[in-house]
Amino acid sequence: AASRVGGLAYAFGAWGGGAEAAAERGAFAAPLSAELESAPNILHAYEVRLLQVLGFSQFRTGSLAELERTCQRYSELAQRHRMLSTWIYGQSSIGMARYYANDLRSAADYLEIVYDHPHVVGRELLLSAAYPLVTIYQATGQPERAQGLLTLLGETLEGHRNREELDAINALSRLLAGDLAAAVAWANGAPHTAALWPVEVRALVLARVRLAEGRPPGLVQAAERLDSYLAALEETGERRQRIHALLLRAQLHWERGETRAAMQRLAEAIEMGYARGYRRWYVEQGPVMGQMLHELARQGRLVEEAGILLSLLAASSEKPRPSPPPDAAAETAIEPLSEREMDVLEYIAAGLSNKQIALKLNISPLTVRNHASNLYAKLNVSSRRQAVARARSLGLLP
Repeated sequence: AASRVGGLAYAFGAWGGGAEAAAERGAFAAPLSAELESAPNILHAYEVRLLQVLGFSQFRTGSLAELERTCQRYSELAQRHRMLSTWIYGQSSIGMARYYANDLRSAADYLEIVYDHPHVVGRELLLSAAYPLVTIYQATGQPERAQGLLTLLGETLEGHRNREELDAINALSRLLAGDLAAAVAWANGAPHTAALWPVEVRALVLARVRLAEGRPPGLVQAAERLDSYLAALEETGERRQRIHALLLRAQLHWERGETRAAMQRLAEAIEMGYARGYRRWYVEQGPVMGQMLHELARQGRLVEEAGILLSLLAASSEKPRPSPPPDAAAETAIEPLSEREMDVLEYIAAGLSNKQIALKLNISPLTVRNHASNLYAKLNVSSRRQAVARARSLGLLP
């Protein structure tokens, strides 16, 4: 026990900023992981906290697959010990990892758990989960859900010191919904104060808005803000947003005809995140990213990685095939839904959240999420709305 207390204290002691601390965190992760593997039957809630610290380290220095394994483990333990806030954090971390890997359907299922318990988790977690979830809702044609999430955040975070972050996420949602004028109005009027914590997204949203606007003064402003943000991220050792910021900075160079600088930033982002599983941000930048990846490969740099990312972009740009007409869909055989899956489906059709369904069925929100994922797979759909429509076409719902 004493060695584990010492290990936890060491982990937090190495959690400061700078490259030296980042190296210490990386050195700490391997022995801690080995120690935890030597004690597979962990029962004490303290061990959950130890695993959570390992997850923090992997979020900054490890792969997404490693992070997900750790978070799955401490989520299971937290649920066993009824540590609700820690369980939610673990679920949200899995959702973040899957979003970064471009697994949007699964990511949304995990991230929505945060908003089933808005008064249990910290406000920073509410904000950090909002950027990916708003992006997912807009990318999958669910703008009403994005607006509902933003309304909930507005009510929950009223008077919060980091209100500027919520305004930025609102602007992102408007941009993704096609309302460039509203997004530019935010960019022109926002105070843009320095970040309060290293995973804020205001500088990232500003860059995306200015790139969509395409005016030289705005591009200069976005470049200056991103350079400042990148310096702060490097100081803390934060990798997630740094990869995203590097890709946006590469595009800003590209738009200004600075090809050499664009390729350097793009290569840096790929080297930092590709092997760790980061994919989403290449898709978000769309055709321009394709042009930059082609140029990188033409120069003979990171050719294999560029080729795989280009394939990912091509697949994501394909328009989904239209759904079959109701009669044809009804004739398509599906694996039968279990009794519990039917219960969950009926409550989904009634508009209940995962938390509300859990209360109705006397099960955990995680179990509801698992049932929902199973019925989505059986119905061959990726959202609640599609599940209800498909079930009605099959005669499973009135």
